[in-house]
Amino acid sequence: MWRWSEAVEPWSTQQKALLMAGWRKSTLNTYKPAWERWVKWCQSSDISPINPVARGPAKAASRTVIAGWVKSVLSNAGVDATPGSVRSAVVSRGWLDSEPLDKILSRAKKSRKSVKTFSKFYKKEIRPLPNVISDSVSLRALFKPVR
Repeated sequence: MWRWSEAVEPWSTQQKALLMAGWRKSTLNTYKPAWERWVKWCQSSDISPINPVARGPAKAASRTVIAGWVKSVLSNAGVDATPGSVRSAVVSRGWLDSEPLDKILSRAKKSRKSVKTFSKFYKKEIRPLPNVISDSVSLRALFKPVR
């Protein structure tokens, strides 16, 4: 009967009749122009008309998206951390990794580029916790700055 007759075998007679009605010539003629336009557009856009991709290629994650990821990971780990405390921890770790101060300040926003601001808010002592993160691993090395 049909190529996919096994798939509709368990269907009721009414369901099968409804499916067959969808293949009437009048129904096919109704949808034919729209289908032809769709196929033509897909071909011009190099898209499969049978299996179109709804999204384009992946884009780089924005700072907001990354901040959301960090917040959710920390929250799921049971860490109650504000963006300011995370920023302070990352910057302080850079300082502890002996990064030059001018390099640390170059990544900061304009309002945070002063040595005074860095010393007051970001130059924090970090007490290592046993078995949490190895001293040989730089936290800064795990992230690339977004420009």
